[in-house]
Amino acid sequence: MKKLTLTLLTFIAFFCSKAQDCPVNLGFELKDFTNWQAYIGFTTVLNSKNVINVNPSAPIANRHTIMTSKTEVDVFGKFPVLAPNGSRYSVKLGNSGTGSNAERLTYKIDVPLNKPEFTISYNYAVVFEDPNHVASQQPRFTAKVLDVAKNEYIPCASFEYIATSSLPGFKRSSIASNVLYKDWTTVTLNLSGYQGKEILLEFTTADCTPSGHFGYAYVDVYESCEGLIRGVEICATANNVTLFGPAGFKEYDWFNADKSVKYGSGESFSFNRVLPAGTKVILDLTPYDGFGCKNTITTVIVNKELELVVPPERYYCAGDNVDLTSLDIIENKSPYVNYTFFTDANLTKPLANPEDVRQSGTYYIKGLTLNGCYDIKSIKIFISNIMDNVEMFDKVQVCRGEFMDLTSTKVLKKVPTPYKVSFFRNQELTLPLTDPTRVPIGKYYIVFKLNDCTAIREVVVSNFADPILKIKDPNPICVGATINLTSLVHYAGSDNDFSFEFFNDATMTSKVQNASRVGETGRYYIKVTNKNGCEATGSINVLVENPVLNAINPNEVCYPETVDITDRRLYTTSTDKVTFTYFDVNNRPVVNPSRVDKTGKYRVVITNLYGCKDEKEIQVVVHPIAKLVINHPKRTLEPYIVDITKPEVIAGSRDYERVDYFEDKELTIKMTNPDKIAKSGTYYIVLYNKFGCYVSDAVNVDIGKKPAAILPTAFTPLKDTNNKLYPFTVSLTRVVSFKIYNKWGNLVFQSKSIKPEDGWNGYYKGELQPFETYTWYIEALDELGETYMTSGKTVLIL
Repeated sequence: MKKLTLTLLTFIAFFCSKAQDCPVNLGFELKDFTNWQAYIGFTTVLNSKNVINVNPSAPIANRHTIMTSKTEVDVFGKFPVLAPNGSRYSVKLGNSGTGSNAERLTYKIDVPLNKPEFTISYNYAVVFEDPNHVASQQPRFTAKVLDVAKNEYIPCASFEYIATSSLPGFKRSSIASNVLYKDWTTVTLNLSGYQGKEILLEFTTADCTPSGHFGYAYVDVYESCEGLIRGVEICATANNVTLFGPAGFKEYDWFNADKSVKYGSGESFSFNRVLPAGTKVILDLTPYDGFGCKNTITTVIVNKELELVVPPERYYCAGDNVDLTSLDIIENKSPYVNYTFFTDANLTKPLANPEDVRQSGTYYIKGLTLNGCYDIKSIKIFISNIMDNVEMFDKVQVCRGEFMDLTSTKVLKKVPTPYKVSFFRNQELTLPLTDPTRVPIGKYYIVFKLNDCTAIREVVVSNFADPILKIKDPNPICVGATINLTSLVHYAGSDNDFSFEFFNDATMTSKVQNASRVGETGRYYIKVTNKNGCEATGSINVLVENPVLNAINPNEVCYPETVDITDRRLYTTSTDKVTFTYFDVNNRPVVNPSRVDKTGKYRVVITNLYGCKDEKEIQVVVHPIAKLVINHPKRTLEPYIVDITKPEVIAGSRDYERVDYFEDKELTIKMTNPDKIAKSGTYYIVLYNKFGCYVSDAVNVDIGKKPAAILPTAFTPLKDTNNKLYPFTVSLTRVVSFKIYNKWGNLVFQSKSIKPEDGWNGYYKGELQPFETYTWYIEALDELGETYMTSGKTVLIL
């Protein structure tokens, strides 16, 4: 058990050290497609454009393939099927078959908000047949990054490679002259501007559309998403600094913090001194034409010691060779570290052939960076008979209806990681188990193999006795009370070795948070496990007489409107058989709940037939209105106009934000020119406050007729009518003088009266005046006390 635990911990350490800053399994480090979505489909041409149609599917063998072999090479390109970055797994997307097939893999990533730098690097290798079709029909490989929110591909992170002899970096296969291939190439995507966004990493391969020629690719994504620049760590033993830029760019230019000094060019750059921690370095990146955008990135030198991740021990079969330089031993192996191997702790005895160790012993590995940082780790290698290191149980039991996992520690107590284990139904080993993780009771045979070492062991699987679970429902309770589901009184007659689990759902995925204090009506589900790990399930009913009240806040109103908190449209209840009561914040009953006129919180309580209650708090908002003071404009006379928008008209008003003017009391006809009123009438002023509440009142506008004195153009003193000359007045309050002159300029009449009987009768000094034209003058005061003067001519007719 000890050795298995060490192996598991080693794997966990490797996983954390390699993948902690990237989403899980981004680099296929779990040796499967966890978190990846596979697609299959077809490629075609539509309107002279290549169109790839794919649908989600489970990963399909030979179309989505995890590659693990360190020695296998591609048939056509003769390059390794694993990326040269030290990765243990890559994916082959597509195959060398035909049929206008298309394959895709996607990975959805939430770019962290707390990472100022977030980068994804991937390696790809491509193999195409080149049938010399038109471009839209050719085999192709695309690598794209989708901004999910915008549903747009990120231009500097999305590429397409179409089979053609002019593809940069592609070579013709020595196996088939019509096959083009490109060896492993690195692409680095800087996604530092996408913090908090969701992106989709997408790789697609497609055959030619006429279906006669293939296209496939290999992909491996790096398992680190932080820091575009490597080698920034310095340590106590550092003697220089060598920085490595992200792979896949055409030009690299290194500068100091303010770019006043250019250090040099190249994918890597070495300083012949140790830069202090905190030193900022700037790198300008220029991509190859058509493969990205120019970018500037920065890094800061930090203090960090080198730490090798090496398992404490490894087990091998006699005759097998051990490669200390592999990722199986140096789990965080880096191309930026130089490794040396020794047989003694003092590092005085170099190991002649670390790639092929054939003896058990303790070996020492030293890692040294170009900066002079180093770490030393030891590993114990055990090379022995295969079964010396295996511990297992040959008789095991499972619960009725369950299956045994022959691969688990219930059977295989200790099996060193490198061992290959296979499972069979018969002793002759002719009937292999298709799924050894789920086998019923019976007899099985396990084969252990390490390289050429093999051993066979028999294991018998039988059943445990069935557990007994009896359940009695508790009596109903009222709201506020609780039931202890864990009390054994509910399970009288059951086995006494159970451990209990309680769930809210029949699928038993949602656990009851506090099973000893359950206060809600419902059916709760129970799973019990006995000492053998066998389970039984059942359910228990809890009935809580608890009316449920849901409430919404009433609409806000403006004073003097009121709110009816008894309006049942504000509430939903679990049962209609409840009574409502209403209280204020001081727990006093609301006197008139149907006409609440004060802003505040109110408590609504429902009570059912059993006295069980529920309550909710609602918020009533009665907004105040503005204070409107109307100062009616003074009376004026034509042709003057009245401006009711002047501040003095509503002087004394307050608590308002906006003023409107209307012609009608119903406020439906808005005034167009309230500042230019030329007609008497009643108008309406409205004040609005910040809550949208308004108050209105009438303003009276009084505009009198234009002042005038009107006299006839002729009068006849000797007739029965029109026999006196006097002024008809409009908007005049008093005549100061009314004078009449003859043609010689003699004053023949004057008066201050406007009464008809006081008018001129045509006589002057007792004598009737002759037929002629007379001139009159009037001076008067209008209704505003202003002087009014006018004159005219009238003919006296005999």
